[in-house]
Amino acid sequence: MSDTLEFNALFIVGSLLIAIFSLMAAGAGIGGGVLFVGIFYLVLRYSSTLAVPLSNFAIFGGAIPILFVNARKRHPEANRPLIDYDIALLAQPMTLAGTTVGVLANVLFPEWINQGLLFLLLIVISFRSTKKAVSKYRSESKEKKKESESEVGFGKYQNGADLDQKIDEKKNDDEIEFEEIDKDLSQKKLTNHGSNLNFEKQREDEEDKSTGKDDEDSQKSEETKKKEETKKKEENWVEVVSFGEYEMQQLEKVPNSVDSEKVEKMKKNEEKLGIKRLLLFIIVWLVTFLISFLKGGSSKKSLVGVEKCSPAFWTVTFLSLPINILITLYVAKLMLNKTKVKQEINYPFAQGDVKWTKKNITVFSSVCFSNGLVAGMLGAGAGTITSFILVEMRIVPQVLTATSALIVLLASSSTAIQFLIMGLVPYAKGFWFFGITLICFPIGKLTLNYLVRKYKKAALILFTFAIAISISAILMLYNTIVAIKKGTSENKMDHFCD
Repeated sequence: MSDTLEFNALFIVGSLLIAIFSLMAAGAGIGGGVLFVGIFYLVLRYSSTLAVPLSNFAIFGGAIPILFVNARKRHPEANRPLIDYDIALLAQPMTLAGTTVGVLANVLFPEWINQGLLFLLLIVISFRSTKKAVSKYRSESKEKKKESESEVGFGKYQNGADLDQKIDEKKNDDEIEFEEIDKDLSQKKLTNHGSNLNFEKQREDEEDKSTGKDDEDSQKSEETKKKEETKKKEENWVEVVSFGEYEMQQLEKVPNSVDSEKVEKMKKNEEKLGIKRLLLFIIVWLVTFLISFLKGGSSKKSLVGVEKCSPAFWTVTFLSLPINILITLYVAKLMLNKTKVKQEINYPFAQGDVKWTKKNITVFSSVCFSNGLVAGMLGAGAGTITSFILVEMRIVPQVLTATSALIVLLASSSTAIQFLIMGLVPYAKGFWFFGITLICFPIGKLTLNYLVRKYKKAALILFTFAIAISISAILMLYNTIVAIKKGTSENKMDHFCD
């Protein structure tokens, strides 16, 4: 395996494409593995055994600065971090467990199977994410239109002096009109007393018409009032997520004094990451890393003398699975208790908050394991699948990308180090692409954040994600066809155990 950088035309074009796709991936909240693997296959002509480890190194490089960017930002709907650490903490153990199996699966299956599976996955994700992006865009456009109409309605009288002037002008017009009526009345009284009776009748008719007009105005006023009350009522409700099942949660409930104190205490605890959650993140990552280090690899000897592909090797390899499952069960218990307490004290859920149940925790954990499996096996998936699931859960787009980016960092760092220990990553190439994404990811992230703020369209995040996945699907289709034509029968397992 060559470990030199050859700056020929092909390598330069491939590096530029990695840089461009890094900008797109950062804004979409994905690691970019599906894009990077396509470039490594299609442009640089690397085999899957080399492309997948390099892809994970590139993902790892881009995820580091994104974490620092997101860690400083706050939730758009509540006073808490932008990253949903509860979702990330629940996702991390099973995702890392999946990467352990995925790394091994990468060397077991032929290239055409790896690429074909990835292509099918991308087609499904591309279709669903595009649909969600269009729906979000229409929703935001509708809200913006309502705001514009409200501004136009009140814009004529934004200045108090202008409003007073309009009132004075109206008052003067009314006074002139009544003076003319009184003048006509006096003249009619002098000339013909009988006509006065007709005038009185006419005046009564005019008063009746005026009364009818007032009743009509009153009715319109009542309708307007009802619309305002309905709008206000709708604004006091938010959508709370329960993994595919949505319910409207009333925003303004009046808790008793004891509940109010508990609510404030819980809000204060959620304003920061917290030592407990931080320790859990570190423990899960270290367990996966230490097990990888203990088992060794093709270029690294095991610290405890474990021979590659021996029974002891496989035992150590899969030791992380029960450990991560136990940690997941512990975290799940914390999430269930937390949700239960929130419901008891009438906690004001923010838009897109998750109401955890046994059902959605089981489904989410299973998806995260598959997520890690795909990440290790195909060199992509940790960010792609996670973002897709969070889109389906209707998590707020800004929170979605930030949380997904943290999960990407945790999964990619573990996978990249495992590949490094197994001797599957050329150092020069690995750190070259690591450096490219390290620079380009924060640029892409900050640029999209600016556009979202400027145009007030969070749907831009979802569209970027959908476009990135669609491009990846096209690349994978081509690579799958090439791999099928190649039809290699090489036993990669024999090569791995050499």
